Amino acid sequence: MIGLKYNLPYINMDEYIDTDSFLNLSSHICEGISKSEYHICDPGSRTEGIEGYPDLLHPHEAEKYIEAKGNNIFQKRMYLKYMHKVIYPVQGIYIRKQNNYHNKHLTKECNNTNNAKHFSKLLDYIYTLPFVEVGRVFIFLQEHFAPLTKHRDSMDEDYNNNVTDFLWFTIDKNAMRFYIEGDKKHYIDSTCAWFNENDLHGSDGVPEATFCLRIDGVFDAEFKNRIITKHYSE
Repeated sequence: MIGLKYNLPYINMDEYIDTDSFLNLSSHICEGISKSEYHICDPGSRTEGIEGYPDLLHPHEAEKYIEAKGNNIFQKRMYLKYMHKVIYPVQGIYIRKQNNYHNKHLTKECNNTNNAKHFSKLLDYIYTLPFVEVGRVFIFLQEHFAPLTKHRDSMDEDYNNNVTDFLWFTIDKNAMRFYIEGDKKHYIDSTCAWFNENDLHGSDGVPEATFCLRIDGVFDAEFKNRIITKHYSE
C-alpha cells in the first residue's frame, strides 16, 4: 500500500493531480488566510517532541492536568501556551470541519465553516479532485522558525492504523521541510502528496512562514486502485 513498512514514505501525486490549477490559486488562498479565524492545533497523543528539548510540555497531557482559563478552546490554549509554556507549534484554519475526528473523511460528518466564504475558488477546485466524498479541509500555518512537533496523527492510543485517503498540498514545493521519519527524514519533494498519517511526521523550523493544505475524504475507487497498482508493480 503506502507507508514506511512498504518502503514508500509517500507518493508524489503531482502526476495524478492538476497541481497547476492549485498553484494558480496561491494569491486567493493567502487572501483567504488573511481574513480567516485561526485554530490552535493539538498534535495529538502520539507526539515525540522536538529534538534537544525533552522537557517541553505537550498539549495532550497538559490539557488533562493543568487548569486552562478561557471561554473556548482557542482561549484556553492561548492561556496554556503563555502561562505554562505548553508547546502549540502550529495554528490552522478550518474550511470544512469534522464533527468527529475519526470521521473526518466523510462528507456528512463535516460542514463548511465561516471561513469557507473566503475560499470559494479553492473549494471549487477541491470538488474537481478524485474524491467521491470530501470531508475535512484544513490549512496548517507554519510560523517563522517554528518546527512542527514530530507526531503520528490520532486522538487516542487505539486509533485505527489503516491508511486514510487524503491529499496534502503546498504552494512552494515544501518550503516548510515537512518530512516522514523512519530510518531517516524523508522530505516530501512535490506540490501534492499522499502518505500514511500513522508514520511519524513533522516539519523542520525554517525562516519563512508558510503553510500546507490537507483535504480528507474518500478517493474514487478506480483512481485509488490505479495508484496502488502502479506502485505495487514498481
